[in-house]
Amino acid sequence: MKWNSALLCLAVLPALAGAEPAAGLWRPIPADVWAMTDASLPGGLGAVNLARRLRVTDTAVLNEFRIRICSQRGRRAAEFTPFAKDGTVVGRVVYPDGRELAFDSQKDFHLKTSLSTRNLDVQEKVLVPPGLTDDCVVDLRWEEPRYWAIWAKLGRGSESWHLASTYPTRVLTVEVSHANWFDFFFNSGGLECLPVNTPGFRVLTIKDVPASTDVPFSLPSARNSPLLKLYVQGNLIRAASRQGKEAFWKKVVELYKDFFTKDLVMGSRYRAFSEAIRRDLPAGHQALAQELALRLQDKVLNLRRLSLEERSRRTRKESEERIENKDLEALARRGTANGEGIFILFLQLLKEAGVTPRLLLVVDRDKGFFRADEKNINQIDDYLVSIEEPGKPPIWLDPALRFASPTLVLPDYQGTPCIEIETAGWTSRFVDLPSQASSTNQRRDTYRLELLPDQDRFTLEADFLGYDDYRWKWTFMNLEPREQDRKLREQLEVRLDTLVDKAQVLNATDPRRPIQWKAEGRIDRAVGRHRRVDPFPRTPDALSIPDALPETRSEWIVLPYQLERLAVSRFQLPPGYDWKGAPPYLRSNEFGSVSLTAERVDGPGGPEGVATLQVKVVKAMANPGRWNAFRDFLGWIREAGSTQLVLERKP
Repeated sequence: MKWNSALLCLAVLPALAGAEPAAGLWRPIPADVWAMTDASLPGGLGAVNLARRLRVTDTAVLNEFRIRICSQRGRRAAEFTPFAKDGTVVGRVVYPDGRELAFDSQKDFHLKTSLSTRNLDVQEKVLVPPGLTDDCVVDLRWEEPRYWAIWAKLGRGSESWHLASTYPTRVLTVEVSHANWFDFFFNSGGLECLPVNTPGFRVLTIKDVPASTDVPFSLPSARNSPLLKLYVQGNLIRAASRQGKEAFWKKVVELYKDFFTKDLVMGSRYRAFSEAIRRDLPAGHQALAQELALRLQDKVLNLRRLSLEERSRRTRKESEERIENKDLEALARRGTANGEGIFILFLQLLKEAGVTPRLLLVVDRDKGFFRADEKNINQIDDYLVSIEEPGKPPIWLDPALRFASPTLVLPDYQGTPCIEIETAGWTSRFVDLPSQASSTNQRRDTYRLELLPDQDRFTLEADFLGYDDYRWKWTFMNLEPREQDRKLREQLEVRLDTLVDKAQVLNATDPRRPIQWKAEGRIDRAVGRHRRVDPFPRTPDALSIPDALPETRSEWIVLPYQLERLAVSRFQLPPGYDWKGAPPYLRSNEFGSVSLTAERVDGPGGPEGVATLQVKVVKAMANPGRWNAFRDFLGWIREAGSTQLVLERKP
């Protein structure tokens, strides 16, 4: 994420108002609360949030819960992520006979490791109140300081609260201070909202908020559920927001124009650098821009993310040197820049090369989708360059993205609304950034198997393109070569029957060459009349598929990104066994295609088997009505990827 604090400034702030005291008397518990049972609660979850309150004051955030627990399973409703150390907490556990156990410190809680309710593959530390039982009410209130004043001096900052939990909520109350330096955006999630102005606060109340449950291949930020977003922005921007949507985004474009083009420092050293790096560039605008981005990676050390080797070479003086993004003269002298400096430099070099690009202001879809009606500059997470050329589709580049192909767009930005700026006149419009084609992101695995009596020996070479190349480079770039190889070996040995003798990672920090793997290993096999061969022993499914999929679906289907996977395996038939090949497996629908072929061929040393698995994912998003078709597609991926070839022992 690029923070453009240089874009904005703010005047001196008024004094902060005092926050509400952290502790108070609990409201009485109605008798009908104790009449609730596990069977009477919706969804079989064993608990319900009777009330949730979120209050944002001038200096703090106050959270308050009342939770009814009716079963062992429902205890998870009272698990909380650790609170801020500089905050306060107070609460109690109340039992049906009227007894209660009070607590007033985070130290009173039990710390445990629990599976994330958002991702069952992830473990997280949670706090559990003392005295929890299968039949109780938990009252909890904690307050944490917030430093809106610091955000305001920086000119920007934001915080969001997703207010639907994994348990239903009977009454949700949101209270936002009438502070005069931040604004807020509230989405009721399609539920009826009762707004009221009280002295000092805007109060919004929603009843019967359903539980928010994660389903595979979904995007939580795309759900229409209650959301509060609070944000701080500079006086100029905030004043423009009072004039309407068009005036606001016009002012944002003006600020970005100034940020990228105004007050650039360029002297003789920069001019020499510019002439050298632009020498003999390709003629076409798109080829020119791609080559220029690669040359920048070669000539300018991008401090946005350093490899282990690059960090070790930098002196303390170099690390502490102040970076002025607009001082291109100093940049040319140092040969280093941060991400923003690289972007400014790239735009200036394109201009000097006669190319007029477009800019895209993009939003990370994992955090939310761009809303033009939300007049909030903090929505913008990053920016890209778009290059057009007659007769060709446009390309998009992020010159500040390290260790990646220049035309790679991170999946977080693909298929999302954004702002497109025409830099010839600095006009803008709202557009959708397309998803990149499946051919952009590729993995190819090449196997050679040696089938021995009690084991299969394999050699593997894996090649990557696009996002697959980028994410694996990030996995290994901060490790020494020996540690890179060790980490790869560990990943390949996740199966207990597999032993990797050799693993090697190549090109982990080379932007011009894709990363590669090379590995050698063995897999234990049982001896019998039938010899089962796993042709692709270390190739994962093209998509991560959970063990169980729901029968129905109400949320949009969101795939990580479009991709292609190819695996080719060759093996010589072992002595005493025969194999005639296998019928081809070919399946396809709107989401992509899956093919598996396995043939017997004549090799130099005798009969061989050649198996080829190819998967193409050509859709990035689909409506819930296509769930059955998507489940079919996932089933084909799993079936083809797990297919074993069966060799028969000769009579």
